[in-house]
Amino acid sequence: MITSSNSVVNNTEQGVPKASIANDLIAKLHVLKWLILREFWEYKLAYLIGACSASVCALSLSMLYNIRILASKSYDELVERSYGGEFQGFFIVALIGASLTAYYHLTHSLHADRQDKSILFWKSLPISDWQVVTSKILFPLLIAPAFAFVVSSFLFLIDRLQISAIFWYKAGAEPLELHRIYNAWREPFRELRWLPTYLLWALPNVGWIIFVSAWTKWRVFPLAVGLPWLIEIMVYFISKVFETSMYIDNVFTNALYRVTGGLIPGMWWRAEYVLLPLEQRKNRLSFGEFEKIAFSELAQPWIWCAALFGLIMIMLAIRQRRYADVI
Repeated sequence: MITSSNSVVNNTEQGVPKASIANDLIAKLHVLKWLILREFWEYKLAYLIGACSASVCALSLSMLYNIRILASKSYDELVERSYGGEFQGFFIVALIGASLTAYYHLTHSLHADRQDKSILFWKSLPISDWQVVTSKILFPLLIAPAFAFVVSSFLFLIDRLQISAIFWYKAGAEPLELHRIYNAWREPFRELRWLPTYLLWALPNVGWIIFVSAWTKWRVFPLAVGLPWLIEIMVYFISKVFETSMYIDNVFTNALYRVTGGLIPGMWWRAEYVLLPLEQRKNRLSFGEFEKIAFSELAQPWIWCAALFGLIMIMLAIRQRRYADVI
């Protein structure tokens, strides 16, 4: 009895037991899971339509190109296409379609809750502000690329099957032989290598838009995207009129790409081009350097500074929602 009483006294002296802290964390993660599922149920169709519509357009162009090759009987081009390299185009196009949907999602996420007064209902529930904001930013950062990957992989498979059918019908080759030799089926997984760069580039864009959505009482898109570009135009004309260094304008443009266009895949390719001197730009703008620049971006300090800016904007959005009221 003395031992048990001493243990009780020791537990009370130490404060809250570790088991209750773990249970509280599990409960918060469980609530976050349901909030993410709510966003999934509400926006899954929009993201799916955005990714599918863009990918179907790319697949249609690819099929027309295959038919042109079949009509011209230039099978060497078809052999080159069977080497791979096509999935990158499908994936980027699908991700662009999903990113455009993400702009709509982020601009309406926290602003619409205040506009239709549903924020009063959510504040009456035992839900933290960080859980609400986290559930809204995880969708464009993680779930949208997953949607784009699945859709582009399926359409890439259709494109590969069409090329295989052409070889089988015209050349008598085994349908899957060329793709097996050139490892075309591994290509979708190779494209996942530049996703960390995409996520770091998208973070400042997501953080900026979610902050404006939580803060403004006016329309979100003109303030989040239109106002920074208006400032960029003013900086450009000021640098022209007063003949200041164009490098300042180029740095501002590079930052603008990160804040307003980070969700668009490959924006690092364009931003790297802007910072180059004019005499080097003609030979540098090559889409073949898409992955090369993506890997080199991880070694640059600016991408980590921009990611830190995105995290700060997300924290400010959480704080802003804590004191937000209906519009």
